[in-house]
Amino acid sequence: MIIRIVRYIFLITALLHVSSAGAQEVLDSLKRSLAEAKTPADSVTLLYNIFDCTPYAEQGEALEQLYAAAVRSGDTHVINDVLKISANYNYLNDSIQQVLLERAESLPDTDEKKSTLLFLRVRDNAKQVRSLPEDKREAKLREYLAMHTGSETYDTYERIEYLFFLCAYLRLSTEGELLTKYFQELQTLIDKLPARDISLKSLFYTQAANSYLSNEMFPEAVAANHTLLEIIKELERQYDSKGRLYRNYDRSKYICYRRLLRCHDFLEPSEVDDLYEKIQELVKQDPGLRSDFENRHRSVIYYMMAKKRYAEVIPLIRKQLEDKNNTREEQTYLVEALLKASDAVDDKESQLVALQLSNQLLKKRIENKASESYKELQIVYEVNDLKQANDELVMANQQIVLDRHKEQLIYALAGLVVLILLLSVVYFFYHRARRLTANLSDSNAMIVSERDALKRAQKDLIKARDKAKASDRIKTDFVNNMSHELRTPLEAIVEYSSLIADCADEDKRDYIKRFADVISLNADLLLTIANDVLEIPSLENAKMSVSFDECSSKEICEHVVGSMEKHVKPEVRLIFAATDSPDVKIHTDAQRVEQVLLNLLKNAVNFTERGTVVLDYKLSDDGKFITFSVTDTGIGIPLGKEEIIFSRFEKLNSATPGSGLGLYISRLLAGLLKGELKLDAEYRKGARFVFTIPVNAKAQE
Repeated sequence: MIIRIVRYIFLITALLHVSSAGAQEVLDSLKRSLAEAKTPADSVTLLYNIFDCTPYAEQGEALEQLYAAAVRSGDTHVINDVLKISANYNYLNDSIQQVLLERAESLPDTDEKKSTLLFLRVRDNAKQVRSLPEDKREAKLREYLAMHTGSETYDTYERIEYLFFLCAYLRLSTEGELLTKYFQELQTLIDKLPARDISLKSLFYTQAANSYLSNEMFPEAVAANHTLLEIIKELERQYDSKGRLYRNYDRSKYICYRRLLRCHDFLEPSEVDDLYEKIQELVKQDPGLRSDFENRHRSVIYYMMAKKRYAEVIPLIRKQLEDKNNTREEQTYLVEALLKASDAVDDKESQLVALQLSNQLLKKRIENKASESYKELQIVYEVNDLKQANDELVMANQQIVLDRHKEQLIYALAGLVVLILLLSVVYFFYHRARRLTANLSDSNAMIVSERDALKRAQKDLIKARDKAKASDRIKTDFVNNMSHELRTPLEAIVEYSSLIADCADEDKRDYIKRFADVISLNADLLLTIANDVLEIPSLENAKMSVSFDECSSKEICEHVVGSMEKHVKPEVRLIFAATDSPDVKIHTDAQRVEQVLLNLLKNAVNFTERGTVVLDYKLSDDGKFITFSVTDTGIGIPLGKEEIIFSRFEKLNSATPGSGLGLYISRLLAGLLKGELKLDAEYRKGARFVFTIPVNAKAQE
């Protein structure tokens, strides 16, 4: 171990000693040190440095050597890192990308492996999206959007992969609010990833910075670029701690600084100066960056626009507008900057150029359509011309001698007609283009105004929605709190009313007990309402727990009938029809079954003035299900109300006691027990509710 440490210190000293030499001398020194390495683990740091110093065209071989050393040493962390670096290096090579995926799949199942697979798939998918024809890409985009409704069930990595793919398709189809929405959702998930997933964060924030700029979301673009710079700083710290002395992020920093300068209207003047100074420092050190800085002038243009040096910047902008490599966003910015600068210094010539280019951007699609129509018209004319010429040749062959002069005259007239038609078409499109050019400036102003109005309306709608959600949450919290607060005093009322009846004199006990029963009955009603309100959130969100154990169907029925006897009216008989039937042992949650049956019996008793209320159960022919039924001779359920009665707070008679939640909760409980609750619509002598559950609920899981 001591020998390895000494060797490592010697290596660092040697590297620092040769740092002033040329790149090739440094690379040769590293390779000599590699030849002296004793183990694969000793070789890893050296191979990292060799890769960092190797010219780009030869880095593929260095990566393979690094991968082989990592495999021999069994260092899965290095293997994962090398696979991601290789994915970036071999971005356009499909066969190598497939090999990298197979290598990642063979690694042990860890979160780091998930992260690596996600990175490889995202990188590969981004390339495939760009290679698809537009019609297939749009079809794939619609497919991804259709998947969004069910994607909430994905785990974090699956959700991130889905959103990465979706954003990749959207970036080539639209730069609107839909893309921004998914980018922000993806950013929330990316920010929650652990520190080891820094490569995924770097990949996301690079895409986000460009997309926010495309959408002119400058504050978000500034934040994304600052985050990206922090990620670069953390990567440099990690690489430095691991002995990677030659890893260089100057180009990445340069691009971030340049993008930040593009957002100059949202930066402090001191920050603009600081960014420009940093760009100049990087340009001095890197010839490649110097070439970009001096030839494309983007950084200089952004800086001068920020400093309002309009007279100086106009020549640079006009020169840069001639660059065929400008992206759509760059071209749009340059045109807008030229318009702003020329207006500020009253440069009429540049104003005209800027307006013309602005009009060209807006009418490009219209002109393409006009061009296509013109080409189609040309083809029609050419076909007609050939047909006419062919007819005339046939006539000339028939009368080659007598009609020679006539043929020449016909050809001349035909050519003149075609020429006139073509000139007419050209004249028409020329004047139409001039009219469109004149109107496009006004149309552009109207579009900008409408866009701003839509953005304001959207902000107002978002505020209204958030306010409505907050009000609904306050209402729900109030109802739940009041339900909790009701339970304790109601239970005390019931206990003390019973105590008063028990302590009364013998001759007055029956008289007082009648009032105590009334108090108890109404308190039970209020407690039921409170319990119903408290249970609804758990049931609706499927968070209520159930315990499936063996229980007796007959004991459940006898218990609920005994509980309801005191609530039955004098002229109503409560009957348990299955008293003499064989008992059925069922695996279910007995408490929840009793709760459903009690709710059904309470409804039946409340709506039956005279007659019977019958509880019964029956086993299915195959023995897999048991059906409980509650039948009454009450007022029944009107036609058309068969499903409405299962709605929350729905009551057929507002004067009837109850909250209107019993049937709603009972149906939710039936679903929780893997069964169903419904009304027997064919029974018309009252009402009959049918409650069916599995005999063995565990077997249904």
